[in-house]
Amino acid sequence: MILAALQKEIKELAQAISSEEQPMDAAQLLARIQVLYEKAAALKYLQDHPESLSAAQTHPDVTPGMDTIMHMLPQMDEPEEVASLDPADFWKSEPDQPADQSTGTKPNKTVNDLLAGRFRLDLNDRLLYTKQLFEGRGEDLDQVLSQLTTLESAQLAHELIEHWVRPEYPHWTEKQEIVQRFLSWIDRQFDQ
Repeated sequence: MILAALQKEIKELAQAISSEEQPMDAAQLLARIQVLYEKAAALKYLQDHPESLSAAQTHPDVTPGMDTIMHMLPQMDEPEEVASLDPADFWKSEPDQPADQSTGTKPNKTVNDLLAGRFRLDLNDRLLYTKQLFEGRGEDLDQVLSQLTTLESAQLAHELIEHWVRPEYPHWTEKQEIVQRFLSWIDRQFDQ
């Protein structure tokens, strides 16, 4: 019963956060996410340690609730040690390097590496094209990039853009410089 109520409360909190229409400042968002995290951590603890749940239910003088559960959190198992991260690693933009055979370590991945596919679009261009050409809809850009990966030549890519994509976005006529930059980028991808 406590688990079901806690799960329901977590779901309601998550839905409230995701359905918020007014933009929240970072402090508000962080506070709401922290409450959500604490409740999820309590749920995990109770699922991993059902004996503590049954003890709370058999003693009528104990009122099970978030306060009771929150006092149990310090007793939770400590998380596994996580390797420390060097913030400088996130800003490297070196091309992928093979793993070091002697140490077995993997090369550091950048955000650009994670977003890249056959068509390597860097983060700045991705943001520019999403905002200026695809009206802020990143999924539309991703769909076009996915379609481009199936094509065999730059000529076919230009035909796709001219006949299928451009008609969906009439404001492209006002953004010729950015459109040309996008088309040049497409050409470079087929030249590689």
